[in-house]
Amino acid sequence: MSRVANPDKTLMNLDERCPTLPPKCLFVLELEQDEYFPHLSPSEVPLLIDQAIQKGILASGKWAEQKQSLKDMINLLIRQGITVRFLDRHPEKPAIRAEYNKKTKTIRIYRKSMHQIQRFFEELNIPVTEEDLFLLHLYHEWFHHLEETKIGRTDDELPRVTIKQKGPFAIRKRLSRLREIAAHAFVQQVFDLNWSPLLLDYLLYFKEKGWSFGQIRESFQKEKERIQSVYHLGGT
Repeated sequence: MSRVANPDKTLMNLDERCPTLPPKCLFVLELEQDEYFPHLSPSEVPLLIDQAIQKGILASGKWAEQKQSLKDMINLLIRQGITVRFLDRHPEKPAIRAEYNKKTKTIRIYRKSMHQIQRFFEELNIPVTEEDLFLLHLYHEWFHHLEETKIGRTDDELPRVTIKQKGPFAIRKRLSRLREIAAHAFVQQVFDLNWSPLLLDYLLYFKEKGWSFGQIRESFQKEKERIQSVYHLGGT
C-alpha cells in the first residue's frame, strides 16, 4: 500500500507504541457481535471476513486513490450531495464519534468523543492532528455512503446466514457487521496503516476501564490464541 500522499508516520506506526491485535482478529471480534453470528459455523468465518476486506480494498482503489486534506475531503463530500455536520456530542450515545444517515445523506462528527481520542494520543505523547482524526472518521462514514449509492451494501453482496431451515425453505439474514469490517479495511488502505482503525475502539474501551497496557496486551494475546484455535485465520 503506497498510494497515500505524505501519510502521518506517527499515525501509521501506532502499533509500535500500543498493544495491538491483527486486523483479521479484530474483524472476528466485530463479526462475533452480529446478532446472527451464532448461526455461522467457524469454517464460514474466515472467507466472509476476507470477502469484506476485499470489498473495502477494491473500493479504496476506485474511489479514494489518494488521501485528501480535510478541506478537500469535505468539498468532495459536498459535491456528492453529502452534508457534513460537526456537533458537540451524540444526543443518546456519547461514545459515538461519527455516523452516516442515508436518508438525509448526512455525516455527523461528534467533537466530545473525538476529543477522547485526542487525549488518548496526548497521554501517549503521540502528536496526532485533529485533522487526521476527523479524516479517519469521515472516510469511514463516506464508505457507508458509497455502499448506499455506488458500490452496493457489503451485507447484500456477501452470503447471508441461514437462521432457520424447513425442507427446501430457508430464512436467511444479512450479517450487518460485515459492513463495518469493509469500512475499516477501506480506511486502513486509504491511510496506508499497519493497523486497523478498529483497534482504537478497543484501546479506548479498555483504557476507560482503567486497564494498563500490560493488561490490554495480555487480553489481546488470549483473544488472538482463541481466535486462531477456533477459526484458523490466515494472514494474522
